[in-house]
Amino acid sequence: MPLMRELYNYLKINKTAGGVVTELWNAGGICWGLLEGECYKKDKPHRVSYADGAYMIISVNAIKDASPIGKPFLDRAFLYFDDYVLGLLLWNRGWRVKYYPVRAGLYFAHRTTRPALNYYSVRAHVALMNIVKTRFQPLLTFYLLRRLSIHSLMCVKGEYNSCNIVRAIYDGLRLGFYAKQKIGNLMLYKAPYVKSALIIN
Repeated sequence: MPLMRELYNYLKINKTAGGVVTELWNAGGICWGLLEGECYKKDKPHRVSYADGAYMIISVNAIKDASPIGKPFLDRAFLYFDDYVLGLLLWNRGWRVKYYPVRAGLYFAHRTTRPALNYYSVRAHVALMNIVKTRFQPLLTFYLLRRLSIHSLMCVKGEYNSCNIVRAIYDGLRLGFYAKQKIGNLMLYKAPYVKSALIIN
């Protein structure tokens, strides 16, 4: 059975058709979790919120023009947050980010990060909330406090994963504050995005 699961995961498209950010600050690959034959976007060029860090080509002039720090990535933005921010930063400064269907290699997503995957994805999500402006901005504090209180309570009851999420939320707030100091706020609506319905769970 593990071999079949490995084969199934191998056949999945993992962010290879570019990434998109939603109005509720969620980010992910356009074809994430789909089998290769199910992702019609993988075969044609299209605009994306951000290019995946596993394989991107960026003009040096674009970085010099768009990045207030003079380089593509923030020092503390390791894993997920770095490529999200770079794409949105480029869009906000008048550049475009596009996906082109080029098969250049095989990328095994999450091979080394799987144990810390949830932590880094929550941290990136919270940090994005702090620097990316959307129409849901007025609900940001409520959303964060609700999530923090639920996971803090579960952590006290011994749920290890919830303790990890609490730490990720605090670290995401710190990362967002750091990013805001370095690059300022970004507007989601200057980039391709996905509209969100307000469903808080």
